[in-house]
Amino acid sequence: MLAFPPSQLEFVAKQLVEGFLIGLNKSPFHGFSVEFAEHRSYNIGDSLKHIDWKVYGKTEKLYSRKYDEETNLRCCLLIDSSSSMNFKAQPEALSKKQFACLLSGAMLYILRNQLDATALAYQETQNAILTPCKSSSSHYNFLYTTLTKLYEDYSNAFSVDLTTQLNELAERMHKRSLIIVFSDCLEESAKEAAFLDALCHLKFKGHEVLLFQLLESDKEINFRFDNKPTAFEDMENGSLLYADVPQIKEEYRIGIQEFVNAIRLACLEAQISYELIDLQTPVQEVLQQFLLKRQKMQ
Repeated sequence: MLAFPPSQLEFVAKQLVEGFLIGLNKSPFHGFSVEFAEHRSYNIGDSLKHIDWKVYGKTEKLYSRKYDEETNLRCCLLIDSSSSMNFKAQPEALSKKQFACLLSGAMLYILRNQLDATALAYQETQNAILTPCKSSSSHYNFLYTTLTKLYEDYSNAFSVDLTTQLNELAERMHKRSLIIVFSDCLEESAKEAAFLDALCHLKFKGHEVLLFQLLESDKEINFRFDNKPTAFEDMENGSLLYADVPQIKEEYRIGIQEFVNAIRLACLEAQISYELIDLQTPVQEVLQQFLLKRQKMQ
């Protein structure tokens, strides 16, 4: 496993971001800016500092300049800490949680440069953690330290209830924010509806919600295993399932596609932004596609 100190994670994030923002007309996130909108007639009592004296020199009439002002973004990055997020197709590959940490680190780098306030949500032992939402340099250093710990921790001996965590987050984030969720969404079939309802709960509270569903295409989607009887271990509870790969391969592939399509459709109906992320796609490419797509939404 790759291991590095917090400062190096921040450096990696910087390397991922550099170059992608060059040439973009507007930040991919809503940062602080003040832009001229229009003129309006001056009214007695208006501030003199907004009078356009050049227009007065041409027309001998007083006009005030109006501006569009954008407030700083409030963002929360939620990383699913479920045991299934530790899955990796190859020993040297990134796990889903590591991939999410690197992508989150790159986003932190952008948000930090924009002076935006950011929080991080995850689960540690039995406790759901939500850091404060701040924009100070010391706070961002703390977030990078926390991300590094999450990146390096692959031993989950506790149960994670992502649905409850999402519902609690909806109640604890009191101001309208951008909520970015990194998860494989691999809930038990009986809990899938509750998980989607929890995402809608965030939306109902006025937040903008982005869901990044992380799956590995080779094993998790296309089910490319040796054509022989194989033992599959449940990463959540450790139970084993013995199956003959050729017999179940096609049924599995149909089932996983139906599952992914159901998540995508539910997000579309709830106006939640959805991205299916393949772990075989380089983090840089995923980030670039996201930033360009985000820019077009502005």
